[in-house]
Amino acid sequence: MTDRLIRKLAHRCSLSEEDRRAIQEAFGNPRLIGAGATLIREGDTLSRSTLVSSGWAYCYKEHIKGKRQIVEFLLPGDMHNPLGSALGFADCTLVTLTPVSLYQVPAARIRALVEQRPQVAQAMQAAEEIRLTTLRETILGLGANSAYERLAHLLCSLHLRLRAVDLTLGAQCELPLTQYLMAEAIGMTSVHLNRSIRALRTAGLIDLSGKQLTIPELARLQAAAQFSTAYRNTLGVVSPPAGGEQCSKVLQM
Repeated sequence: MTDRLIRKLAHRCSLSEEDRRAIQEAFGNPRLIGAGATLIREGDTLSRSTLVSSGWAYCYKEHIKGKRQIVEFLLPGDMHNPLGSALGFADCTLVTLTPVSLYQVPAARIRALVEQRPQVAQAMQAAEEIRLTTLRETILGLGANSAYERLAHLLCSLHLRLRAVDLTLGAQCELPLTQYLMAEAIGMTSVHLNRSIRALRTAGLIDLSGKQLTIPELARLQAAAQFSTAYRNTLGVVSPPAGGEQCSKVLQM
């Protein structure tokens, strides 16, 4: 059940069979949790690492006036607090969006894993850098992009992240997000978001049917989103280096 994480890590680094077994042993057995469950609240003591195996979750922060901002979506293969927190407490709330299968293990166990397995350490560092790149691109879009561009960017990013863990079928992918949640993620009202969805549909850039997203021509949607080529390449599938070659060389591409 750690297959998605291993696939994600192996995109950037060459992992041996021993590395893969060590990852599986470190996480143990998954738990099944329903939609809408709060896993971690902002301010909670934070000593566990969370890995989403299947399903979606998200992190949000709440303004003092009560308004929420979704700051991150966790997809299959994504981790929250992988190596523990130097602060010792959660700075955001983690909630399941759909029913999920996940692992929650002591962060100290994952730190021991990366200390013992240099290639795993490099792979997890690469995954964390990609996560931070996604957050920075989101912040840039909130400040610089129009509502239309922000929505297009969100859909491109989610599609590419799902494709990296083999969860797309051609132009299609699952999108279990309500318009309300999408609006919270990209800083707009539900009414404004609805207008942007209609505009993307009219332009033939997306089709949303139920919980399925279809992107007929990804390159066109990326152009509409002002999607950075460097960011697109960061999210894309990259062949791992030859056996024994260090992951840092891949990160310099």
